Amino acid sequence: MLRRERDTALECILRYMVRLLTEPLAVAGHQVPGWWTADGPRGLPEDSKFSTGHANFGIAHGMPGPLALLALSSRAGTTVDGQEQALDDGITFLTTWAEPTSEATLGWPELLPLRDFLKGPVSGAAPGRPSWCYGTPGIGRALQLAGLARRNDAARQFAEHAVLGSITDARQLSQLEDTTLCHGWAGLLLTCDRIAADAMAPAIARELTVLRSHLSARMVRNEIPENGGLLSGSAGVLLTLHTLSTPRPTDLGWDRCLLLN
Repeated sequence: MLRRERDTALECILRYMVRLLTEPLAVAGHQVPGWWTADGPRGLPEDSKFSTGHANFGIAHGMPGPLALLALSSRAGTTVDGQEQALDDGITFLTTWAEPTSEATLGWPELLPLRDFLKGPVSGAAPGRPSWCYGTPGIGRALQLAGLARRNDAARQFAEHAVLGSITDARQLSQLEDTTLCHGWAGLLLTCDRIAADAMAPAIARELTVLRSHLSARMVRNEIPENGGLLSGSAGVLLTLHTLSTPRPTDLGWDRCLLLN
């Protein structure tokens, strides 16, 4: 919709995103963010751990997605009332919840049930997989975009520092098990390419060659998903390679669905 003329449907979507980020809810007598998910990550009622829902931090399924959409909309010149406040609130939330890991980097939890969310951020957690869907690179891109939209250099630097730590940590990189766009090397490479293009310092851009070599090595070993899907199949991997091999400033546009650009 952002590529078309402004219309009522887009405004309704943006107003809803604003409410998610600015209007809290009450769950089991506790105040939680408006983007709180009512069920568990699998949507199964028998999962008692998530009987009161959960906080989801992934750009694919959680709070960074609405934040990135509002940031991209603001940068495109399309805004609604409360959008600036929503972006500021999103920046505050993500910078507050960035947890020091056991590897002396910064990261975010993937998801938390109510009891863990109420404890607040903790330090010393094992770093997660640096993927687009749930990992530090995807979340960091949402924070970077919000910083760009609000001209908040501190937020941008914070996001870029967190991402750089995740892609230079061998323990985190070793958790990537496939080449996919959603949670593998293709998604990491594409996300970091978009982050590097807007970064305040060249450190992330210097790591792109290393990330590309990891993906290429797995392609040589024919580690390509058998299915043809975009997120978890060969289409996403091949599109990523094609996109990053196409001379700039060509804008293929397909990665907008990932809220990266």
